[in-house]
Amino acid sequence: LCTNFDTAVNDTTCPNVPITICAPAGFLTTTWNGPGVINNTSSCVAVSNPGTYTCTTLLVPGCPGPSFIHTLTTLPNPLISFTPAGASCSNQYTFNSAISIAAGSINNYIWYFGDGSTSTAANPIHNYAAPGLYNVMLKATSNRGCSDSLIIPINIAPPPNLVFSPPSNCINTIIQFTNTSTIGLGSITGYTWNLGHGATSNLVNPTNS
Repeated sequence: LCTNFDTAVNDTTCPNVPITICAPAGFLTTTWNGPGVINNTSSCVAVSNPGTYTCTTLLVPGCPGPSFIHTLTTLPNPLISFTPAGASCSNQYTFNSAISIAAGSINNYIWYFGDGSTSTAANPIHNYAAPGLYNVMLKATSNRGCSDSLIIPINIAPPPNLVFSPPSNCINTIIQFTNTSTIGLGSITGYTWNLGHGATSNLVNPTNS
């Protein structure tokens, strides 16, 4: 006597996180069909697309077994945004976060500042030890284990290395200043000279008398 019955299973997963669904052992054949799965004869299949997966089985030739119906629902990931706040030449940055989720709650989050330091504060303040380009990442995880992350680069510019040569000149002659200032990252975009006696200049190599 052949018996035909259905078995239904409901499961959840996070976006793009595959799970393995299996038919019980002991069948002559198993065939899975569902979103992205077409006539797969393995007893187990790895799936991540939401939807209904059906496994038809055969006990012995001419005697079909039960059909297993596995429904997969995708849980939401956290939605993450944050804003770095700090002057380009400042080593101190404040990070203001905004995290939400369509269903469930945010269980935890962690900041990676790009220099080996981390924080679990909601809106941390971080001081960098040196100028440079840092990839700041905020990762959030929901109460159902779904996580997402966001990376924003910040660029902390070094201060210029100011060097100039004040020549020795006779009184009442034109003095030429030679500016050889450099900067380790980026470029110097302007100068402000105070030449004494109320004289100023924005030239790279000004003169004065």
